[in-house]
Amino acid sequence: IGLGASAEVGGQFRFTVLEHATSTFAGEPNQGFLIEACATSKKTKTASAPWMAISASGGRYSASGIVGDPVYTPAYPSPYEEEKSTLDAGECFRGWMTFDTGEQIIELRYASDAGRATWTFA
Repeated sequence: IGLGASAEVGGQFRFTVLEHATSTFAGEPNQGFLIEACATSKKTKTASAPWMAISASGGRYSASGIVGDPVYTPAYPSPYEEEKSTLDAGECFRGWMTFDTGEQIIELRYASDAGRATWTFA
C-alpha cells in the first residue's frame, strides 16, 4: 500500500500514512510522515517505537522523535508519552513521525505484537 492508504493491524489499529515531507533541522536533513492512528476495537496504546523507515540504499531508520521543527507539528507520540499514546476504542490522533535521513525512503514499516503493515513509495 502507499501514501494515503490505510492498514488494519491485528484488529486493534487502523493506520493511515497521510503525507510525506522533508526538512532540515539543526543543519541535518530529515523526513517525516503524517500518520493517523485509530483504535478500532478496544482501548490501546501506540507510539513511535514499532515504526521503521527503509531507504533506497537499504538503510534502516528508527523514528527519531525530532522536537521543535515546525514542519512536523504535532509530533507522533513517543513511547514515553503514556497519555498521548493511549486511545479509546474509536478514537484517533494524527502526528508526524520523523526519521533522521536525507536518503529517499522507499518503505515505511509498522511491526509489533499486534501485527505488521508496510507502505511502499516510488
